[in-house]
Amino acid sequence: MDQQLIARYDSYCNRYHISNNKAAAGIGYTAGVLSQWRKGEYKGKVEEVEAKVRAWLDLQEAREESGAVPFVPLRRTTRIKTAVRIAHEERFIGIVLGNSGAGKSRALAEYKTENPSTTILVTCDPTMGLSTIVSLLARELGLDTKGRLSEISDRLVSELVRRDMCVIFDEADYLSDSVIEWARIALNDKGGAALVFGALPRFEYRIKNNKADHRQLENRIGMRLHVEDADDADVKEVVRAVWPEVDDEAQKVFVQAARQSLHLLVRHVCLVQRALRQGGQVMPDADLVGESARFLVR
Repeated sequence: MDQQLIARYDSYCNRYHISNNKAAAGIGYTAGVLSQWRKGEYKGKVEEVEAKVRAWLDLQEAREESGAVPFVPLRRTTRIKTAVRIAHEERFIGIVLGNSGAGKSRALAEYKTENPSTTILVTCDPTMGLSTIVSLLARELGLDTKGRLSEISDRLVSELVRRDMCVIFDEADYLSDSVIEWARIALNDKGGAALVFGALPRFEYRIKNNKADHRQLENRIGMRLHVEDADDADVKEVVRAVWPEVDDEAQKVFVQAARQSLHLLVRHVCLVQRALRQGGQVMPDADLVGESARFLVR
């Protein structure tokens, strides 16, 4: 039994408040197996357990060492949060539109963080149908999710009437037309909640398309914000937050590689941080930034 490995595992989990269940899911064993291993009571192949624990810890600690890109409150972040606030206060339906990498998701998440008791943020994906959305929102409000879908929806509406809520759907492009219309009717019309859709620009054309029959939704939109792509000043501000003394030539390479996308910029910064760590350097120069940019999708 590797007592040093056990101490390393316990130290890491305690430092980041990681439960035994969560760690076990990442390592590939049950929480019971890990508990037995930590107590020296595991009767199986201990060396296999320890090999997986060691590999998991190596990966987590490598991520920790790579550093993080700090959150930089750009002007666009303030604009997005202000627009959501307007929709929230007025109980409007709002749409926040912008290309991938424009900073929508980060700003919407910040609004949720700043208004935790009055905001529900749903990050949509292609698997989410009406039943999934209704159950998810009901759980967020602490409601019973048993029974027919219509019953859960009614409970959800009744609870929203009692509370001053804002429901945000990020990546709303993935929502079906029926879910969008249910959200308009149940959440905004009946429940009185503010409703905000964060999406790509094409979402607006979808709403205006007569075939989709979203005319009532279109007529109820009280707030529309189009977020422009990240400009050179945004990119430089993020880079300076990580390396305050970075030179102009390195900045230029970051700007060129970002191609007006904050998503791409964050990935590039992470690659540069990794290269600096491997090379024992502190400050990136233009050559290192350019070499790291070769790993980005062009």
